Amino acid sequence: MTQWVTEQPPVNISENPLAVYVEFAVNKPKNPANSYPTGDIDNYVKAVLDSLQSRMFLKDDKQVEYLEATKRYVDNEIPHIKITFKETK
Repeated sequence: MTQWVTEQPPVNISENPLAVYVEFAVNKPKNPANSYPTGDIDNYVKAVLDSLQSRMFLKDDKQVEYLEATKRYVDNEIPHIKITFKETK
């Protein structure tokens, strides 16, 4: 089962510098090779920021002056990507 949770962007998209927090929670394979999800986290983040910019949640990804990203396996929750923005100025 896939579940999508979205929120509408603000009416006035900020042009101020931003802090962005991204959490990638993914299904764990039956026999994982590692204790953590594979794939380069910088590629995960780039895809998200590019998508946010093209969907007008974000004016330009150059605004991001602080970035925190995590990736993990999920056991008892729905896989998801959680994105939080905060203006830094």
